[in-house]
Amino acid sequence: SSFMYYGWLIQVLLVVVIMIGKIMTSCSDIIMSSILPCLTVMSLFVSTRSVVVGVPHPLLACLVG
Repeated sequence: SSFMYYGWLIQVLLVVVIMIGKIMTSCSDIIMSSILPCLTVMSLFVSTRSVVVGVPHPLLACLVG
């Protein structure tokens, strides 16, 4: 009976690990999809040399969402 119990426990642990992995990957996807546009906007503003005028706007856009 202990062998059956351990098999069930291992299955539950595997399911939990898979769920955590899926949650982590989806969270990283969300983080990347929100950070990358901000980085491109920042680099565009820096590359156009309008640093004094341009920097606050992408920062606000990143903070607001």
